[in-house]
Amino acid sequence: MYTFKITGGKQLSGEVNIKEAKHAVLPLMICTLLTDEPIVLHNVSTLADVKTLMQLLESLGTEIKVENGTMTLQTKEIKTCVASYEYISKMRAGFWVLGPLLTRLGKAEVSLPGGCAIGGRLLDIYQTALTAMGAKIDTDHGY
Repeated sequence: MYTFKITGGKQLSGEVNIKEAKHAVLPLMICTLLTDEPIVLHNVSTLADVKTLMQLLESLGTEIKVENGTMTLQTKEIKTCVASYEYISKMRAGFWVLGPLLTRLGKAEVSLPGGCAIGGRLLDIYQTALTAMGAKIDTDHGY
């Protein structure tokens, strides 16, 4: 494990510019489905997964504007409860729209995610959690 050892009698101060992180921005983008208020995210890089998620969210009704690394998302109304395989198959994170759709609409049809380069990852944790909160889950034709 790498560590930093800092010695000396001087107090540290200053600012650190944290580079954009896909694994941080994707869940934040999905959380915007939970409100009709505009949400602003800064320091967002439009990597392939971010672009795919933008398309998925727009298909659900989210309005998205990106300018100079700042992304504004607003989902005044969710147009559909269906998250298409077209998007979910391209990235596993898209499956996470299940909870917010269920919360806002009371129902959701989300495609099972496609394969993963690092191997299969089970979805049972989502099913267990949602079932514990009262959801009834059926799998039919890949949704």
